[in-house]
Amino acid sequence: MNDTILEIDEIENAIVTWIPEFQVRSHIVVPNVSWGLLNHEADLLVMSKAGYLTEIEIKRSWHDFMKDFQKSHTHNDDKISSLYYAVPEIIAMKVAEYLYKLKTTYSSYDKSHSNPIVTVDGFTEHNPHHCGLITYGKYEVRGKKTATARIRFYAKKVGSYKLNQDEQFQLLRLGLMRVWNLKKKVSKLESELYEATKMPSIPVLRLREHL
Repeated sequence: MNDTILEIDEIENAIVTWIPEFQVRSHIVVPNVSWGLLNHEADLLVMSKAGYLTEIEIKRSWHDFMKDFQKSHTHNDDKISSLYYAVPEIIAMKVAEYLYKLKTTYSSYDKSHSNPIVTVDGFTEHNPHHCGLITYGKYEVRGKKTATARIRFYAKKVGSYKLNQDEQFQLLRLGLMRVWNLKKKVSKLESELYEATKMPSIPVLRLREHL
């Protein structure tokens, strides 16, 4: 059972929209890279202008999160400079306690100790990659329920590898392949809807305008 109602594409969009470090206007962001670059599958890869690569592993439940630690492969790859887990806000502290040694303090103005300040004081044995933590959820934004995301704890950079020109080109190629695969799916959906109704679908036509 999932701890969120958000689908993967909604979570991905929340991450690249709400977190400046991963926004698509200033970074190369490619989802679901399963071959051609790393020694394992990555949910989301973000390349900085300098050529450093961040991996984001998206989890939709505590069970899904724990399964990652039972896989035969790890996230070890020289090309990855830093790693983040993205989890639902509702399980954020449970995940944080598994990954970090946490320190709780209180503001001098917080006499009732009702608003604890939680910081990372180290990493547990479960977190050899010193990964960071992203949390996401659906909240009221300007009167509308919107999927949002934020960095709860920053990752520690564990690698200094910069993708060379060929590797950067490969990442771009993999990203563009996904765009054309999406175009094919939209075209197929449009044809199926037309055959069923003999009328073009307005939502699909609007989607095509943005591709």
